[in-house]
Amino acid sequence: MTKRFITITAIVLTCLTGLYAACWFLAASVITRAWNETQSQLPEAGWTLSSIPITLSGFPGIMTIDAGKVEIGHSSGFHVALDQMQVHVRPWALFSPEIRTSGPISIIVPSGEKYHFRAMDSVLAVNITASGTLTGLHHELRHVVLDGGKAVPLIKADLVKLSAHIEPEEKSAQKPALGQISLTLDQLDVQDQNGRSHAAIPEGAAINLELFGILPKSGTWKDRLDGWRQHGGTVEIKRIGLQYKHASANIRGTLALDKRLQPEAAVTAEIHGTRELPGILLGQGILKPSEAAILSMVLTAMSHNKPGNPVIPLTLQDNTLRVGSFKISHIPDIPWSPAINPEAKEATPY
Repeated sequence: MTKRFITITAIVLTCLTGLYAACWFLAASVITRAWNETQSQLPEAGWTLSSIPITLSGFPGIMTIDAGKVEIGHSSGFHVALDQMQVHVRPWALFSPEIRTSGPISIIVPSGEKYHFRAMDSVLAVNITASGTLTGLHHELRHVVLDGGKAVPLIKADLVKLSAHIEPEEKSAQKPALGQISLTLDQLDVQDQNGRSHAAIPEGAAINLELFGILPKSGTWKDRLDGWRQHGGTVEIKRIGLQYKHASANIRGTLALDKRLQPEAAVTAEIHGTRELPGILLGQGILKPSEAAILSMVLTAMSHNKPGNPVIPLTLQDNTLRVGSFKISHIPDIPWSPAINPEAKEATPY
């Protein structure tokens, strides 16, 4: 009985092992063919992709697709160069690949001036459905530099993390949740043309948002935003954390759009460094002297004889920012352009 059981078990394990190996190499061949077909079809759309012939390794575990140095270009002048790129695919999760790059990343965007983007050690993980719909994304970049020449500031960051979860269409129809977005910036530095850092820019930022509502699939951005507003479109600000050298703020609340598609919000802000914050905003021209003086008086009054960091109520309505009942600043309109159409074929490739 024992011998028969061992024999049957060995046969079953051998069959399962053979089946797994067949599936592994079948998936590898499908990926290789898809890569080659994509590379051959790109020129028809004005794109070019150059790399060494890809190699696959990792059997029987995670597939590692090594593409070496990769360069992607477009006839418009858009260009991306990756020093080393690998794609990792788990055989049991084919629709959740992870793209890793090591060494510098260089991106050039033609827009009058040439913008140079450089980063080191990028990790991009995505989740897609069988139909090709993106449902999740996580991108982490280190030692980021965005240089637009003399026309725009120089932007640096030691760490950039972007995560997004998009609700599948069948779920969002039952629960009007579009998804979640989080962004983390560490050691952020924005310098002007003379190399001076902007004091109004936080050294670190952590943003966590949840989006609700139904976003129409067609129309201009203005029409789609108006449709989103009419179908309960709101943004829950779970946390916006801003860290300066001598001040910090943690903001929570709700953001929406009014009938003119201008932002309106009701939030609370826990502030550390109430004395320094108005001066920071004044020094960079974000607030006028009179507005900074009002903000300073309001923050001082709200924090007087209260333990811990003050929690300040902020509202934005009709383009007016208020702290409590005090008007602090007028916010200019966002110039939504009715000509912007996300589905237009003549849109730029980036």
